[in-house]
This record gives sequence, C-alpha cells and structure tokens, in this order.
Amino acid sequence: MKDVKKILMVCTKYDISGGSPWLTNEFAESLVERGVHVVVCFVDWSTKNKSTFFEQRRGLDVLVVAKKNHRLGLLGKAIKWFGGSGRAYKELVRKYDVSSFDVVVSFSPSSTDRGLVNKLVDQYGIKSFHVLWDFFPLHHKQIGLIPSGWIYNLARKIESKMLSRHDVIGLMSPANVDFFDEVWPEFKNKKKVVFPIWGKSGDSGICDVAAIRSELGFAREDYVFVYGGQLNAGRGVELIFEAAKKSPSNVKFLIIGWGVNFEKFKKYAEDFPNVLVVPPRPRADYKKLISSCDCGLVLTDSKTSVPTFPSKTFDYFDVGLPILAHVEATTDYGEVISQEAQAGFFSVGSDFDAFYENISLISGDLNKSKKMGLNGKDYLRRELQVDMAVDRFINSVNF
Repeated sequence: MKDVKKILMVCTKYDISGGSPWLTNEFAESLVERGVHVVVCFVDWSTKNKSTFFEQRRGLDVLVVAKKNHRLGLLGKAIKWFGGSGRAYKELVRKYDVSSFDVVVSFSPSSTDRGLVNKLVDQYGIKSFHVLWDFFPLHHKQIGLIPSGWIYNLARKIESKMLSRHDVIGLMSPANVDFFDEVWPEFKNKKKVVFPIWGKSGDSGICDVAAIRSELGFAREDYVFVYGGQLNAGRGVELIFEAAKKSPSNVKFLIIGWGVNFEKFKKYAEDFPNVLVVPPRPRADYKKLISSCDCGLVLTDSKTSVPTFPSKTFDYFDVGLPILAHVEATTDYGEVISQEAQAGFFSVGSDFDAFYENISLISGDLNKSKKMGLNGKDYLRRELQVDMAVDRFINSVNF
C-alpha cells in the first residue's frame, strides 16, 4: 500500500458486543492491520441500541447510529429501507471532515445507503466500493417480501440509481457476476470483481462431543446434520422437516438460529423426535456446537432465481464439516462445494429427491464424510480468508 488511507465502511450489521463478530467486523479489523484508518458507520437496523454513540476499539472508529422501530407496516419498512442513512450522514459530519475519506465501502441493498453514499460520491467525488450479497429488490419479490407492481418498480428504480453511484461492485462468484449483468444490463460495463465471502479461521476450542450431544439429546453414534442461520422467509428450512420424515432413526437434525419463523419451527419440531430447534449462541459457543455435528446444511428457497453463496459456509468449513446443499439452479455454489472444494454434495431447484438421496449418501459413509470435511477446511484456508478479501478490495480500488 502506497500510503495510509482513510476508509468509511457503512453497514447495517456489525457486532459491537465482541461475542459474535460478523463479516463486517473481520473486514474492518483486517484493514486496520494493514495500516488503514477505518471508520465504521453502523446503522443499527435491529433497533437494539436506543441511542447513538461513538467509540474507538482495536484501532477502529465505530459510530453506532440508533434507529427507531417504526411500527407502520409497509410505510415503516419503507422508512427503514430508504430513509435510514440520512441521519447517519448528519451524525457523521458532526464528527468528521467527510471529504477526507478515500473510499466508502457499503453492502447490499444499496438503497439503504442512499442518503449517505449519494452525498459522498456526488459532492466530494469519493470512490465507492459496493459488496452485493443479494439482488434487491428481485430476490425480495420472489420470496414474497415485496409485492409486484408499483412498489417493486419503485424499489428497483431507487436501487438502480444507487448502483450507478458505485465505482466497483463486488459479487460473490462468477455466476453472480453473470446474473448481475442480466438483471442490471444498464451496468454491464461497470467495473465488477469476484468477491467471495470471507472470514478469519480460528480454533473452535476443545469440544467435548459426547457432552454436547448428551445435552442436546443426541447419541454419540447418531449422524447429526446442522443448519445454522436466519429462520426467515426464503431460507428453505422447511425442507429439513421433509427430510426428517424420510430419514432413519440414527439421522438427526439440529437447527440453530433466530427469525420470524423460530417459534413456528420450534413448534413443528415437537412432532419430530429427530429434529431439535435451538436459539442462537455467541459465535465461540456456536462453533463448539456445530463442531459436535457431522455435516452442515445449506438451504435456499428453490423458487428464487437469484444465485447465492451463503456465509454459513465459512464456519462449517472452519470446524471441518462437509456440506450438504440444496440451492437454486442458477448458482454455482454447488459446483464450488462439490468440485472445487470436494467438500460435499448438492442438489438444486425442485429436485428434492436428490436432496434426500444425498442425505443417505453422506450419512452412510462416515469416512468419506470426514474426508470431505477436511477438504473443506483446506479450501477455506486457500480461498476464503479475510486477508484475501482485503487484497481483492485494495487491488480493485487501485491503492
């Protein structure tokens, strides 16, 4: 790096507790390790923080912008999505000379940052790097979170305007780059880079598998599949219960997460002796928990056409779990897992029979399952470290 740079990172998800660091935490901290001055502007969509505050930690400046919980139905959601960053900008200019930033980094949906990124790009000519993880608003329409018609069209118009502001767009895989060009043909010539998910490998700690399984009600000889993630619409979690109906008694399923469907799934599980639903835990505890399992599940809604590359992949690979995935037909995630990493099996779309067959296949060969888990751990070290994400970022913005 030629000289010390100053970067503003705008996000709606960032762990300030220190117990469950997220991708944004790891990315910011890795930049700091390179000598970059990083300011994190965290617009707290969860509304857990009731007041705005500023603190410095691990060489980072962190501005936490509190948001009100608007209980106004669709109008409240619109305020949250499209009006949240205006206040963040006002808070930011009170503390910083915003023209001094070299690059602003943001995360999808781009619409959520319009009141901030617009001003930085238009008024001060600051470079903008956008990490696109989901294709708003198309994906949200396909899973029923946004209705068709004028609401979708308006959301698309706003998102398109915001995407035009970015100098570089990072997408999770080559399939995501191709899909972006199809969905947003007006930006076909915009600079795009393949920007996979990332993380920081770590020791999951001493894991007493027998003790953890006993706590959960699983036997040591059971083959345990684990799903860790959000329990909201568009996650495909219902497929676990269908698989549980068809699985032998020694095959168990553990669901860890939180979301609007948590109580519903917990109620479902009462009728399944081989399914357990538990709330989330701090990341260190979560990694110990999944370490006691045999295979990680990655599921997406088969009705969507949007290609994904779920971030839960990192933690599965980090603790040495193979992956069994059922994903949308448009993604190249399955090929990455099964061919590049040689770390699991996948099925796609409406071919649910293939998913059930893969459950039997991987749970029926423990030696092969463990070998694929080791392959995944090796792939993570080669391809998905946060330092590699920082290298890609620095190269793409010409530091």
